[in-house]
Amino acid sequence: MPGRADETLAVVIPAYQAAATITEVVSRSRRAAPGAIVYLVDDGSTDGTGERGRGKGATVLTHPHNRGKGAALETGIAAALQNGARVIVTLDGDGQHPPEEIPRLAAAVASGEADLVLGARARIRGTGQQGGMEGSGHRPSRRTRSGRGADRGRGRVHGRPSGFIPLPRQTGNAALADSGRL
Repeated sequence: MPGRADETLAVVIPAYQAAATITEVVSRSRRAAPGAIVYLVDDGSTDGTGERGRGKGATVLTHPHNRGKGAALETGIAAALQNGARVIVTLDGDGQHPPEEIPRLAAAVASGEADLVLGARARIRGTGQQGGMEGSGHRPSRRTRSGRGADRGRGRVHGRPSGFIPLPRQTGNAALADSGRL
């Protein structure tokens, strides 16, 4: 693997059959977080996803067969932790999350303001529906179960589960320990 996450930030992108979008996602992620290592976990794709990401500078981790998003996240988080990352941001390879938000989302974790930040799609006023990512008001929710963070664990986190998540090293270690990977 090229380099270590000496700058403390790693970006993990699980992807399956995402060749059509992955070059832009990786390029934008590297521009948004130039000191970060970008890990692309190619989860058994047959469409060239891994090769396209590697061509844009991602460190590509490959599953020979599709194992699912959870396994891809475990692989990427484990690699990031092994290489010294202190903050890990995950985002999906389909282009739905704006990589330009990586610094803002990671800042709350890096500063200790929150243990976990969940990126959430903005809701379209008056409809209850979630809007798309491009040009939308994608915003972080800093609510955490540990009681730390902007809302001290109060209130609801709106929207569907997101793949746009920054987390600190200790949370990544805990998640992998729970899964049996550590």
